[in-house]
Amino acid sequence: MSTSTLQRPHARVQYRSPDTVALALAPPLGHTPGSAHQILVGAQPHRVAEVIRAHVSVGAHDRLFRWLQPINDALDGVQAPALSPQLLASAQHADSVEDEVQTAYLTDPCERTARAYVRALGHEIAEARRLQLALGSTWSFTP
Repeated sequence: MSTSTLQRPHARVQYRSPDTVALALAPPLGHTPGSAHQILVGAQPHRVAEVIRAHVSVGAHDRLFRWLQPINDALDGVQAPALSPQLLASAQHADSVEDEVQTAYLTDPCERTARAYVRALGHEIAEARRLQLALGSTWSFTP
């Protein structure tokens, strides 16, 4: 077989996902949208969790807080969404979906239902946080 017919093992694949977060993340990191997407779906959060655990395990709390400062600064910049009927409905819907998926898990506890439950919990938590921010902003308090 000639070398011209062999494919490179890591041939570039065209990034086609409409991942708006990856598109926004790519320029500040100097990455392509595809590599930014891999950062978002890869092991990055687990690595950050291990960094935190390592600091805590040796009692390096001051260093940990310095290391987390850019993350905290980014979170402080999060704008509260406007309190609206749509936001309330979205939070209520996420809550009801989580209740249904919880019932499915309790009825049939297995990996499939556990994964669905974890996804539903994550969505409910995100929607509840958006609602918390909106309520705090509307009534001028920090949730």
